[in-house]
Amino acid sequence: MTRWLFVFASLLLGFSISSNPALAYNCAEVLVDGTKQVSQYRYGMFFQQILAAEYTRKSSAEIARELAASGGFGYGGFSLTGSNDEKDFQRYIDEISSKLDISTIVKNESSILLASGDKEILKRWAECVRNGGFTARFEVYDVDDAALILEWHTYPVKKGGDTTTALTEDITIPKGIKVTSGDSCKKKGTVFESGKTCTITVTLPNGATDWLVSVNVEHGSAQAYLPKRQVLQPEEETWLPRTGTNEVAMVGVYSYEHSTDSPTVCADPKNGWAFLLSTVQATPWYRTGRSDPSGCKAIVDPKLHNHVCWRSSMRVTAASDNSCYATLHGKLIRWNVVDGMGHTATGEVLTSAKAQAAAIPEPMVIQ
Repeated sequence: MTRWLFVFASLLLGFSISSNPALAYNCAEVLVDGTKQVSQYRYGMFFQQILAAEYTRKSSAEIARELAASGGFGYGGFSLTGSNDEKDFQRYIDEISSKLDISTIVKNESSILLASGDKEILKRWAECVRNGGFTARFEVYDVDDAALILEWHTYPVKKGGDTTTALTEDITIPKGIKVTSGDSCKKKGTVFESGKTCTITVTLPNGATDWLVSVNVEHGSAQAYLPKRQVLQPEEETWLPRTGTNEVAMVGVYSYEHSTDSPTVCADPKNGWAFLLSTVQATPWYRTGRSDPSGCKAIVDPKLHNHVCWRSSMRVTAASDNSCYATLHGKLIRWNVVDGMGHTATGEVLTSAKAQAAAIPEPMVIQ
């Protein structure tokens, strides 16, 4: 699987963990300017979401340059291997954008970064929040199991001063989400001691259930977002002419003494599917005649995700019964939204963070 490097710096610029403006800014600065690191995510759910958020802000030309420079990208058994596949990559990003609610992801990137479990991000974040403030973040265990982790670090106070804070209102639990432990952590009046966490574990009905929570305490407030635990799973099949249409796979031309092109024939994918452009090609077949066989060409134009046309072209070098054919080959692809925490290299969907950690290599950190 081809290596893909993803820079978190641009995403972390908007990072916020507390109601204290100075603290939020300083922690973002620590994570961005203090680490200057790149994390490699190959198959993880959160990588998929953040990748989409990043690339929806870029032009097709920028995406094409980065894809070519990286040497390619692989995800869930689906591989993109260079600039020839840039349209497939753009299609993939468009699918994520439309099916995984990219606008919500963009608004909550900092929470998604924390929920990703990246050790370097959590380490720098933990070091920074010790300076003072109230924070909230989610930790994801499985598709239907997660925890809301609340933490308070007192600001510098005079010796003997109160170092606690307390909830000023109940934390609202959305319908369908069940608290399995830590119920007391969500009740008005709950006291938080400095440096200690209070954890609320919950079960969720499915991976499509997300949760944006606001927590208010005496010394400020914090927000956290639990992203959907869903991935896009590619499904591929060989293209064949659709039944009940005039589509054909092969088109030919007969040319005795003049170079000639065949009529152009076209095809559309089945409803809900798209052509996987990296696989679409037409092969020529010089069947009869005395001309140079290399003069028989197969031409595909246009080649789009939703429409492909092709023809045969015969360049005659000797008058004879020259016949030239072009046959279209290729695959169709569609992206299905399924509950999952990530993929293995072969495309197997993983449903737990533990399974993902065991099956997927640790992200590489490059200084």
